[in-house]
Amino acid sequence: MSADESQPVSASGFDYTVRRSPRRRTLSVSIEKGNVIVRAPVRASFGRIDKFVQSVGPWILKKLGESRKRLLEVPRNTYTEGELLPYIGYRYALRFGTAKKADLNITDNELIVNIPPNTPAEKIPEIIRKWYIARARETFGMRVAYYSQELGLEPPKISVRNQKQRWGSCSSDTQINLNWKLMTAPVGILDYVVAHELCHIIQRDHSRKFWNLLSTVIPEYRDCRKWLRENGHTLGL
Repeated sequence: MSADESQPVSASGFDYTVRRSPRRRTLSVSIEKGNVIVRAPVRASFGRIDKFVQSVGPWILKKLGESRKRLLEVPRNTYTEGELLPYIGYRYALRFGTAKKADLNITDNELIVNIPPNTPAEKIPEIIRKWYIARARETFGMRVAYYSQELGLEPPKISVRNQKQRWGSCSSDTQINLNWKLMTAPVGILDYVVAHELCHIIQRDHSRKFWNLLSTVIPEYRDCRKWLRENGHTLGL
């Protein structure tokens, strides 16, 4: 897939990013974390794309307002004692201890962060995120192996990404790219993204064949898609 293309502010009062894909045959638009994303075929001209965007301008403006309102409502993490952090569908109380080297442990209901004395407070979020990313590599590996077997595939290579708006993708060389922020989602959502990208190894487009294939391993995929549309902006730390 080619790199994103940024489009200047349009007459309707918003800008948008174009994502082109050789698998896509039609134009579509979505609002992701307050940004307008237009998905288009590789050969679609900017004129055609902009005409399409203008035709759905009122809908976009309405959804932008709703999306930005939701973003403002998401509380920011403070990384203080007792704060609840999400981890694979559950929330764990943040606790702090001391150690010579930064280390994290998880119990039934607590996420324990052991750090050297005098560790600056601004370093704590980075320490926690690194732990989440490390656990993501382990967890993604297990889930990819499981669903690869279900689909009759050899487990592909996995890359853990830190992206704002994309939960997963399948590269042309069949590498699966997954966003570490899925570790803050329910396990069913994580599994949906994993299975979705693995299905692209078999069926590259989003045709009926693709969705039928996905339904064999994730029958509730429609509910998962809806959950991500409505709650994706809350994922991450």
